[in-house]
Amino acid sequence: MREHHDIRITTTVVPIVPDIDAALLPGPITAELRYVTTDPLAVRITCRAGDVGTTRMVLPTKLISRSLLANGTACWAGEGDVRVGPTSAGSLTLRIRAERSWTEFVAVASDVVDFLAATYDLVPPGRELEWYDIDQELALLLDSA
Repeated sequence: MREHHDIRITTTVVPIVPDIDAALLPGPITAELRYVTTDPLAVRITCRAGDVGTTRMVLPTKLISRSLLANGTACWAGEGDVRVGPTSAGSLTLRIRAERSWTEFVAVASDVVDFLAATYDLVPPGRELEWYDIDQELALLLDSA
């Protein structure tokens, strides 16, 4: 059995959707990117508004593929609820659909690239399925039925 790992980074993001007034939000917006080797194909993105230690607004966590995020660092990628692509020098745009509206943020591209590099150090591309415990996944499916 492999030892599992959890990688997280938090980066400040800027909302660029016209219907979000940053002045009305309870402080700076951050996006936490989280990668766990128990789910090696996915990255979780959670956006929060507000200062640490205060009541913070948390947007629903989105689960996206690691390869989509990686592809989005070079060119626009994604066709569903999440689109990712480079914008101005050093920036990366994330468009995330929540229910019936889109939220669009600009993040620091180097933060995302560094995060992806750390995930690849743990689980190289193409080796993700070696990290799945098929028996455990099957047991979870049968227990939920």
